[in-house]
Formats: sequence, C-alpha cells, structure tokens
Amino acid sequence: MNADVTARWTSHRAGGLAASMLLLVSAASAQAPLLRASARAPQWIAGLAEALEVRLPPLAEGQRLELLVDAEGAASASAVPAPAGLAGERLLQLELRPAAWLAHAGLPRDAAPRSARNRAVAIGQLLGLTPRQSGTLAEALWARLHELDRCELGVTAGDGERPARLELFATPRPDSELANWLSLLRPAERQAPTWAWPRALLQVRLQLAPTDLPAAAAPFLPWWSAIAGEPADVLTERLASHDGRLAFVVDEAQWGLVVGLRDVEAFAARWRADGSASDPDDDTPTTRQPATPYRDVALLHTRHRGRQPIPRYGDADGTVEAFGGIVGTHWVQVAGQQAREGAERAIDDALAGRLFGTAERDPAPTGWLSLDLDVQALQAQWNGEAERAVAVRSVHLECATERAPDGAPRLRLDAAWR
Repeated sequence: MNADVTARWTSHRAGGLAASMLLLVSAASAQAPLLRASARAPQWIAGLAEALEVRLPPLAEGQRLELLVDAEGAASASAVPAPAGLAGERLLQLELRPAAWLAHAGLPRDAAPRSARNRAVAIGQLLGLTPRQSGTLAEALWARLHELDRCELGVTAGDGERPARLELFATPRPDSELANWLSLLRPAERQAPTWAWPRALLQVRLQLAPTDLPAAAAPFLPWWSAIAGEPADVLTERLASHDGRLAFVVDEAQWGLVVGLRDVEAFAARWRADGSASDPDDDTPTTRQPATPYRDVALLHTRHRGRQPIPRYGDADGTVEAFGGIVGTHWVQVAGQQAREGAERAIDDALAGRLFGTAERDPAPTGWLSLDLDVQALQAQWNGEAERAVAVRSVHLECATERAPDGAPRLRLDAAWR
C-alpha cells in the first residue's frame, strides 16, 4: 500500500470514527432525562411533583427523594440512597435540559406563548416600551431559551457560621447566539467602584472588559434606545467612552451611579453639549443644564418627568432630579430627594479615595457582576416595621462566565444569603 493510499485510508477511518462518536454522543443526549431533581426533604420538590402529577414516596433514614422526567417525558419519583459528600448535603440538586424539554413539548422557537408576551408587555409599559417593542423582546428571549442546552442548580443549607448558598450553571449550545454572547462577558482588569452607602437597599457592581462592551450591549440596544429616546448608533458611540465598570446603589429616597470612563474628554464634551442644548423651561420629559460647581467639579443638573410618579424619589408631579459630575476618570451622579446634597457627599468620597480603590491593591475580578440586597430593609420599606420579619436578611449574588468541561461557555451564578 503506497503512502498516498495509506493517507486516504487513514483519513477515511478517522472521519468515520469522528462521525461514529458524534452519533454516539447524539444518541446519549437523546436518551438523557429531561429533568432530574434530588432533595433531602419533600418540601423542596413537592410543587414540582404536583405540577408533574407525581406522588412522592415516603422517605426513610439515609435516603433522598428523586424526581425524574425521562427523554420520552414520563415522570416518576422514588426514594434513593443519599450519596456521600456535597451531593448528599444539598437541600436540592436539579438538572434540566430546557431546549430538549421545549422541543419535546412541541413549542416552536419562533413564537413565544401568549402568556409570556402579555407579561413582557406589562413590564414594558413601566419602562416606556410600546406593546410591539415588548413583544419583540419576548420573542428574542424565547428564542434564547431554546438555545439553552442544560441547567444545573444546587442549594446548600447554612448555619450560624455559613450562609445558605445557591449555585447555578447555565450552558447553551456551543454554536448558538447565546453562547456567542456569553463569550463576550469577560471581567474587566480592575474592579468596579465600591460605594459605602449608608442604608443601601440594593448595590450592583458591573465590570466588563471594555473591548467587548459594545458587542455585549448590542442585543439590548433596541430597547435601550426605545427607553432613552436616542438612536442606537448614538448609544453605541457613548459606550465607546466607558471602561465597562459601574456601580449602582439605591436607598429609600435616592439612587447613585458611578461609571468608569475610558475617554473623559469625549464624555465631558457630550454632556456639556446636552446641557447647553437643553432649555430648563421647555415642557419635555427630560431637561439638562449646568449647575453651580462643587469643589471645582462642574455639575450637570437633570430633571426627568416619567409617565408615572416614582414614590419616595420624585416630587408630586413625578419629576426626579439628579446632579452629576466627572471626578478623575469617573462620572458620579445622585438622583432622588436632596440629590444635590447626595452628589456633594459622593464627590467628597471620591476625592478622598473612598470610592474607587486602587489598581495596585485590589485583586483582578473573576466575575463581571455582583449584587447585594438588604431583604429586611426592603420588606420594612414596603410593608412597614410592624409586619412579620422575613427569614432572609440579606443576599449576595455574583455572576461569571466560564468554560464547561466540554469547552462550551456557560454562565455561573453564585448566591449566598443569611
């Protein structure tokens, strides 16, 4: 057998082996369960079992409940021996194949259910979106759900020393739009600002690599444009001056925003143009005008009147005031009640180095989003101090993009609560 024939034969065998492996993987995936849930106690999966019309069996010592929906859609429940290690300690372990589930149910990718569209329209109205825009958003999210290959969820109990924890992995198909988008969500080299805000109800920190920022934001530009009332290309241009890092804080009467800047001069020129072009006496939803500087920091005064008043943050006419300025390489803004005083405190914090940290001392972030929520403070604000206190006091959440064992990009979400 000469070398040319040998090469062709070897190539043919290799191609056949690869095809056989793909067929085996496809067949194994087709036979994998649509859902597998395991719990230490019935209450963790009782609602799911009821929805699937499955009766849970009695549970003996050393056992866990397992709920299974096989590849054909048949649901069953059984008591199985509790495994050793973390799997046996978890209150709930759930594995789901969303795309396969939707395909088995015969739900088309290109038509979101009416109930999903109706919910999107209701939420969109609060943001100023038209029903058509909200419906388009619902269709896009529905299509991305069909690209979600598998989800893995684990819940671990806490104690006096450790918080309770939730860990979620969401893995899309490698060739999907969702996978391509997740690949763009890389953390920035520096952490987002940390704002020590008294009585904060919510704190959000975003830190994305600036080179991927326009592409990562692209799927949201049509709706951002509709809400902001500005063309999408203008918003893309504005993103070019941002460095991918921001911090957003909300309390019971104000909210604050800090944005890291790559091009300070371009950002400053744009807001000066916005302020000079705005007429404070014009009866439009949003007006901007220069305000008296504070500590040599030029300030922009913004007044926005929404379609509906925002309780606690705006005046009786629904107008919300905001004051902001550039400190170093950051835009700092405070909105709500007594916004001017809040902006002055924020500028003091920034000038004193209490807001931004230092690149030398702060470790590089591993995730691109973190969120802290004061649950008890929110409950007290909404329902009053006399209401029964909620069991969860606070929640901390972090999001990151990583690679699954098969190399596919996946979303990792870690939450801890006390």
